[in-house]
Amino acid sequence: MMRPIYYATDSALHRLNPLSKAIAIMPLLIFLAFATTIWVHLIIIIMHLLVLLAFGRIPPRQLARVLAPLLITLVGFFVLYSPFVVSDLAARSPLLFALGPIEIHLAGVLLSLATCLRLLAFYSVTLIFMLTTDATDLVRALVQQWHVDYRIGYAVMIAYRFIPLLAQELKLIRVAQKVRGVTDQRGVRAEIERTRRAFLPLFAGMMRSAERKAMAMDARAFGAYATRTYYRRLSLKCNDLLMPPFYWLACALIIALALWFGLSLL
Repeated sequence: MMRPIYYATDSALHRLNPLSKAIAIMPLLIFLAFATTIWVHLIIIIMHLLVLLAFGRIPPRQLARVLAPLLITLVGFFVLYSPFVVSDLAARSPLLFALGPIEIHLAGVLLSLATCLRLLAFYSVTLIFMLTTDATDLVRALVQQWHVDYRIGYAVMIAYRFIPLLAQELKLIRVAQKVRGVTDQRGVRAEIERTRRAFLPLFAGMMRSAERKAMAMDARAFGAYATRTYYRRLSLKCNDLLMPPFYWLACALIIALALWFGLSLL
């Protein structure tokens, strides 16, 4: 099941306002949608991984664990996509390998590599936000700084936490069933049977959780007033205001260096 990849620690990136980080990365994501060369994507990837290690204090092992699923997928995409690139450019490029009717040209390899690096560049940029931003802080910032209706913010927070809570509840149910002597067999049929046995207690647990949340909301007069008070308030500090322009400047300098060395961007 999908789980949040937020890594809790104390770092310069973690202390920034979530909205500041979101605003900072948006222009670069738009730029990456139009940049097609391998060098630009590779430079952006290396830059952001170094930023996460240095300023986000993300352990290399945690970073590798987050990147591994996408890297495996991209390797498979690269292997399967390269032979099937059909275009005049690919046909005119040097032939690297041929196996029967399958021909792999240099242009096809470069195009598939550029596509993989573009996806990895997108992901590495968004990791600046996802690895260092707690969803609760993001909702607080949306409600307190951008004045989003707190009812909408609370609904978004519940939806974001639903999958992890569901996974934890399912794990507890399966452990409880195993303690009571339910055998854990292998195979598709056994997996279907385990899912069937876990469905009813899982559904009941989710209903109880929803009922508790509804009672807690009623006890706190949720929705009765247009505004609410907050135990923890987020504010835009000097670092939050300076981060986006400094980030844009750093990206612009790197792109300018790429142009200086004769690397095309598009």
